[in-house]
Amino acid sequence: MDADHSPIIVIVRHAEGVHNVGHWDVNDPGLTTAGLQQCAELSDKCPYVPDAVISSPLRRTIMTALLGFGKHFATQDLKITLVPELREIPPGSPCNNGSSDSVLEAEFGNQLIDTSRISDPTWYQSNGETASRHYEERARQARVIIRTIAQAVNSKVSYVPVIVVVTHGNIWKFLTGDHKRKTTYYRNAEWRAYRFKAFEVTDHASTAELKVYDPAVL
Repeated sequence: MDADHSPIIVIVRHAEGVHNVGHWDVNDPGLTTAGLQQCAELSDKCPYVPDAVISSPLRRTIMTALLGFGKHFATQDLKITLVPELREIPPGSPCNNGSSDSVLEAEFGNQLIDTSRISDPTWYQSNGETASRHYEERARQARVIIRTIAQAVNSKVSYVPVIVVVTHGNIWKFLTGDHKRKTTYYRNAEWRAYRFKAFEVTDHASTAELKVYDPAVL
């Protein structure tokens, strides 16, 4: 029996985007028709009901969060918390450039997205990240933010909460340490479940490492 009752962190790669079928020159692309179908399948098949939804602020991840988990928004009183640290790497490609807060709010509406954690108004512009150490640090910062949000949710409920994190294939590898294993690949709209190795820690300088969650041990 697993004695760990800390929140379950469900990481999801966005559904197929326009850039995934060769259009890398499109700035902040949305989803393809196939991507929309993947979101419908995600909504039908993912067994987790989120208590919080966190997303990269790129359009393809926001769309995946809305379409893949939107059926829970009303009953769970949810908004998507946008976290720039979850944006894709490497920066600089048009498809990995984002959109301003005002553009996102105009498209998705303040009732569905929460931009309060976007402190840098130029987050969507290329910032000079070029090496693994930059991505490792950004992923660490993202994990600390996810853990902070999970701690806040956990303090309000008497059950094991679920935090859904919608992000991108490359930064996902850095979130979980899988970038050290060259063969790791995540399909569009794929999801996997994790927990924090040390959930109660509040030190913002910590590594906040994740571990794979296997429901078979419960």
